[in-house]
Parts: sequence; structure tokens; C-alpha cells
Amino acid sequence: MFLNQGGRQFVLDQGNRLRLPIDTRSEAVALLDVDRDGDLDALVAMYSGQDLLFENDGTGHFSDVTATRMAPASLPSVALRAVDLDRDGWEDVVVAGGGYTNGPNAIYWNDAGVLRDAGLGVSPLPSSQIDVGDLDGDGNLDIVFGNEFARLEIHWGLGNRGFMEDTTMLPPAALDRWLTAARLVDFDHDGDLDLLQSWFRADCLLENLGLEQALS
Repeated sequence: MFLNQGGRQFVLDQGNRLRLPIDTRSEAVALLDVDRDGDLDALVAMYSGQDLLFENDGTGHFSDVTATRMAPASLPSVALRAVDLDRDGWEDVVVAGGGYTNGPNAIYWNDAGVLRDAGLGVSPLPSSQIDVGDLDGDGNLDIVFGNEFARLEIHWGLGNRGFMEDTTMLPPAALDRWLTAARLVDFDHDGDLDLLQSWFRADCLLENLGLEQALS
């Protein structure tokens, strides 16, 4: 953890504020106000299996509350995205369980400060990138997973915490790439989200043609 001293100066905290277990491999961090107390807590994605949740006491000191506020896990996580998926005022977390073990992608639903696991199923692909947005304009957030050695996945939000995986709206060329990144952004300022893919040999921009049409 680097502490902001002002004037563009940061200093490394020597482990007095947030301590990770020794001999563990962390992959990503998501900052979110998990308990809605007005300060940012930290969720750490662990390749060793159990993700770790640290609660901020309001002064920048963190305590491990994984045992009481976190769903148990035994498979690796490599990417996290904190977002209020069901729009209930509590930030949820989308998890990419990639890596060479091809762990399951998942959602941690935030139920009044407790993160509960709702799996999206074991992906046959090693997901390592996440972005979230309303691709089809139906008011529900959709999830895009970028996969390092294969195609991307889209899980369409159905409301009431439901999702459906479907890539039939994508052109075939978008499904035959080894992705290193996938990002949603409105490149053409037409009011809908387009999809930028980065892969080993080139980048690709998929334009969102609007409701009931495919990205092209």
C-alpha cells in the first residue's frame, strides 16, 4: 500500500495498515465500501484460493474480516470488479477465476455488508479481464469477461440477479481472438457502449449498433 502524502508524493506502507498472509500470491485488489460506512474497504483476489476482505476502520487501518463477511472459496481469482449489479445500494463484486486452472467466474452479492457467492459456472476459458455495463439498454448491467487464450464471454443481465451467457450477437471474428483486455466505452458518443478488444497482434473495436442488433 502506498500512502498519498500530497504534492504527488507517495510512501510505501511497511505493512502496518494492511497485512497479507505470508507466502501468498495476490492478483488484484478492488476498493469498495462493502459496509456502507463511508470509507473504502479492500477485497484482494488470491491465486491461492480464498479471496480476502479487509475492513477499513476509517483511519486507513484494515482488519481481516474474511471469516465473517466473505464467501468461502477454494479456487483462484485473478481479477475483480466492484459494482452495484442489482442496484440495491450495496456494491457487489464480479470475479474472474482465470489462470491456468480455469477456475469459475462468479459474483459476490453484497447482502447488507456480507459478500455471498453466486457462481456463474465453471468457464472452459481462462477469464482474466472484466468489464460491466448496460450493453442492450434494458436497464440491467451486463458482464464482459476477457479470456487470455480464447474468445470473450458476455453474460447478459436479466434482472432479479439473473444472467444468461450468450455471444450470438457478436460477429464471428470477435470470438476467435486470444484477448489481453476487453473494455466497454462509448467511442462514437451515440449513447450506447461499444467494445474494445486488445489481443496479441492487434486491437479491435466492435461498434454497438443499438437495441436488437449485433456488435460489428
